[in-house]
Amino acid sequence: ILPGSAVGVQLVSGDMSATAIGTATYRDGDRVLAFGHPFIAAGRVQLPMTAATIHTVMASQQVSNKVGSATRTCGTLIADRSVGVAGTIGPAPSMIPVRVLIRGSQGRERRFHFEIARSRSLTPGLAAGTIVSSISEALFDVGLATTRYNITYWMNGGKRVLRRGDALVSSGRLGGVG
Repeated sequence: ILPGSAVGVQLVSGDMSATAIGTATYRDGDRVLAFGHPFIAAGRVQLPMTAATIHTVMASQQVSNKVGSATRTCGTLIADRSVGVAGTIGPAPSMIPVRVLIRGSQGRERRFHFEIARSRSLTPGLAAGTIVSSISEALFDVGLATTRYNITYWMNGGKRVLRRGDALVSSGRLGGVG
């Protein structure tokens, strides 16, 4: 990562990927400053930092956008402040494993594997997003369906287990898309 190169904050990896990508503005040894604006203004963080590549730029006079992807994890984002983000090159923080198993009435199984970033403000939404996306993907070619689900959370190294479940009827993809 050098000034001007793309740098990412990896939120989800695995069967789905989500990385916020910006520009590195400064590097001093293993320390990196990037973005020039906050990511989510979370203050102190421990999020995986990646190198990234930009595939194309969607130019606009109002707000241009870059389309890119993470290439490799290379460190830890440690600060998310109003003037930008800061990270260190080296080991990345651990992520939370998420495994989704979907069994259809015909016995067909779909398995999805993700890792999501550890963050008080982001983790719940990232977990929900990966789970709903998995269910939606599994239901993509199904018409009217009843979905029964059970979710198990192992917290504090398995010392606390929380189980939840419910059922819903959908006429296609979850969230009304499809």
